Amino acid sequence: MPVPVAPQQLIYGLDSLPANLQMVLGENGTAFVAYGPNAVSFNLSSGAVNWDYQAGTQSALSVMEALTGNEVDVNDSQNGIIHLDSSGNSSPIAGPSMGIQTFWNGQALAEDSTGTSQVQMPSEVPAASSSWALPAGNQSGNGLGVLQSLLGIPTNYQQHQLPLPGLPLNSNYNAIELLTSVSPADIFNTYLATFAGAGIDPTGNTVVGIVDAPPPPITASGQTVTFELQSFLNYIPDPLTCGQPGPPTIPCTTLAAPFSVQIERFDTSANTISAVTLVGHPLAGWRYWRVFSIGVNDVVIETGAVDTYAVLLLNPSRSAENIAGYYVFRQRQMKTWADDLRYIQQKLGAPQGSTPQYNVVDGQWNPQWPPQSYILNNVCQSTTCN
Repeated sequence: MPVPVAPQQLIYGLDSLPANLQMVLGENGTAFVAYGPNAVSFNLSSGAVNWDYQAGTQSALSVMEALTGNEVDVNDSQNGIIHLDSSGNSSPIAGPSMGIQTFWNGQALAEDSTGTSQVQMPSEVPAASSSWALPAGNQSGNGLGVLQSLLGIPTNYQQHQLPLPGLPLNSNYNAIELLTSVSPADIFNTYLATFAGAGIDPTGNTVVGIVDAPPPPITASGQTVTFELQSFLNYIPDPLTCGQPGPPTIPCTTLAAPFSVQIERFDTSANTISAVTLVGHPLAGWRYWRVFSIGVNDVVIETGAVDTYAVLLLNPSRSAENIAGYYVFRQRQMKTWADDLRYIQQKLGAPQGSTPQYNVVDGQWNPQWPPQSYILNNVCQSTTCN
């Protein structure tokens, strides 16, 4: 990373090595660093300096929090907490402090120089909408970047949400054998690549909708598909996000907020699509959809998943919801794809075949066949994915 300004003096740690630079991220590619009597705003990509604030030579500055509009609060060991605006102009906030304790509701408490009392910080400017606005990463101080999926994640967020090590991985599988002259390629292009029957129950009602505009078809890996439950849950405010302290950038959501997947495999030669869950999804894992021939005018359409519940490290309440929903509504997950298979059968007007292995329309949870390795091989052509 380019260095914006050489420090006026070196500060050494207990290991006799130069101390690490303390940095936080602002917005739009801006970062802040404090070292000795200097606090600097600079471009994270080029290292170009936006401004360089210099305190007295006896001062030691430390960054406290990046704020919206590329402003920042710093702690001056001699003069106290100072607010620096986007041009580097300073204004005092409080006396010398040992640091601040921040909360997800936007409040901050500053410890005095003795560490024996705390003073309420003025909430003059909200924290920056960045992934590392605080020296410890986030308001919980656990060294992680701000997980914008805590509650209401933007639906275009692209971070994969993978199962955490140690969580139980389960599988589910639905399949139907159809006796039809329609080719696997035509079924793939008409139904699988468009998710045409996904979320449509036998009465024709849409219970899971696709909110992308424009909607599929899927044409390549890397595409994002966003789903939304079409139910009464969409009209119930979520108590975890509405009327509760939380990051100011997180919107009030409903109990059935949209969730997204990213297409991992788009293989027209194998008539297969697979997807991985994105951050904000209640699940963490993978699913594939495939159509193939097992004889003349005899095709199989199948879908399988390997997944677990999503755990949000900074939001145990949401994690508890995901865990409960994962097991309580597991039949709902399989029914969604059972309805999809019956929708395709109805549209094709095709009778169902009789091969037991491929007629698991209602789905099975942790089936003896196929094993998880079969499902993952269809997802990513390996027995382990990502």
